[in-house]
Amino acid sequence: MIYIFLVLIGLGLSLLNLTANKGLKFVYTLAVLITMVFLMGTVSPYHSFDTASYEYMYSWVPDSHRLEIGYMNFSYLFYKNGFSYESFRIFSYALFIILMFIGIRELTPNLIGFYSLYLIFPFFLDVTQVRQFFMNSLVLLGVGLFSKNEKFCREIGILAILVSPLFQTSGIIYYLLFILYKVNLKKMLKLMDYLIWILPIITIIMHYAHLNKLISGILALLLSSRSNQDDAVALYTQGASFSTVILYILSIMMGYFVYKKFILNVREYDSIKKKLLTSIFFIGVISIPLLSSSSDFERFIRNSILILIIVFSIYVYQIKKIGSHIWLRSWGIMLCIFLLTTASWKYWDTSSTGRNQFLPYIIKIKNSNEV
Repeated sequence: MIYIFLVLIGLGLSLLNLTANKGLKFVYTLAVLITMVFLMGTVSPYHSFDTASYEYMYSWVPDSHRLEIGYMNFSYLFYKNGFSYESFRIFSYALFIILMFIGIRELTPNLIGFYSLYLIFPFFLDVTQVRQFFMNSLVLLGVGLFSKNEKFCREIGILAILVSPLFQTSGIIYYLLFILYKVNLKKMLKLMDYLIWILPIITIIMHYAHLNKLISGILALLLSSRSNQDDAVALYTQGASFSTVILYILSIMMGYFVYKKFILNVREYDSIKKKLLTSIFFIGVISIPLLSSSSDFERFIRNSILILIIVFSIYVYQIKKIGSHIWLRSWGIMLCIFLLTTASWKYWDTSSTGRNQFLPYIIKIKNSNEV
């Protein structure tokens, strides 16, 4: 129940524009971080995707190359020293939750607004997609530190982004940040104005023309260090349910038009941070054609929605008048975004591939001992 309480309290404080209070911010953020560690670290392998597989592979040596070398060495270090899988999971999630927090703190002054929305989406995806969460936490840490003026912080930020693929290979795509952040913000947005329409059309053509082989060669190269290379390539080039893909595409299309409005209207915000956040969103946009190969590439789309949440938290933080037209419109738009994204990622689907079957267990409303 603590999860529901934190979401409601966070949204309430955000709607009432009480997020600037330092005391409330500290207490709420601390409560959220502790709750995230507990919920993410103790998720039941019987009531979540992927967790049973991670537990099964916990004892595997790094030389097996079953997963990325960073994750394998990290987990095996704990196994070799006698820690249970649950102990490793709690510690590792605690570490990366803190790293993510450090990055988020640098990117938005509205921690209450950000975390109250993050707990709704994409928190439930990060609970089970362990390596994805670790990688993305490093990227957010890297972006947050890289945006600072201090040389040491920038170097640590660069290092965080560089090592992120050691936990999830897809982190390689975020190396583009080192190039994209130098691009003029309005030029990048102008380019996305065209790409957001062109790339979905290309995706549809690729899907129905069965052009998965265009992607399989690239994946084979990127996953060459993994022992299950062939299985992984097959998984990510098997095609995709296009009804699901369409929802992902609609999510990022709608998200982009909202994001553009917010980022251009954020006042007194560092220009480097604006370009870095927009660069991550841009990477999500250019990844749209990958969905023709597999819907599992939704992770890049999801990261763009996460960036939208960060920018929204900044934007709404600057709105002082509760109930004003701009206040109502902004929250109404984000409500529509969340309705679309949670439906797209099957939050309310009770089928075997939906997440609704697991949500009550993840937030401890139901007893996880019930198999």
